[in-house]
This record gives sequence, structure tokens and C-alpha cells, in this order.
Amino acid sequence: MKIAFVVSEFPALSETFILNQIVGLRKHGYEVDIYAEKQRNDPKVHPDVEKYNLLSHTYYAEKNATKSLWAAAEKHWFNFH
Repeated sequence: MKIAFVVSEFPALSETFILNQIVGLRKHGYEVDIYAEKQRNDPKVHPDVEKYNLLSHTYYAEKNATKSLWAAAEKHWFNFH
């Protein structure tokens, strides 16, 4: 099963609830992608972000993009067989 999280920023050190949800789902074998409006520019990240390679499953909205974040999510999630 594919699951998408849509958030304003990622990774955010203070957002442990969201991170715990993502990690828990991935541990149970779900395919989880993260869609964020912008990347958090914080030198500190939660260790689980690196441990579970979450940045490779994170997609960011382009600056001044005409597409919405939802359109970007649709591109990745609804075009599969």
C-alpha cells in the first residue's frame, strides 16, 4: 500500500509525531512518500530521518511552480499499475 504525507516543511526536528507515524508505517512494510512545500534548513535532523533514508522519499514543491503540491503528489502516486 502506498501512503503519502503532505506537510509544510520536512524534515522538522520538532515534528516527532509525524516522523513516528512515517517510521512506524515503513517498519510495517508500507511505501511512504513525503510531500513538503519547502525543505527545512536546519543543520540538526532527527536520527531516524537518516536511518530510514527518508529524504530520498521526500518531494518538494518547486519555487514559483504553477503546479500545486497535490499535483506533484498525483504525478508520483496515481500513475502506477
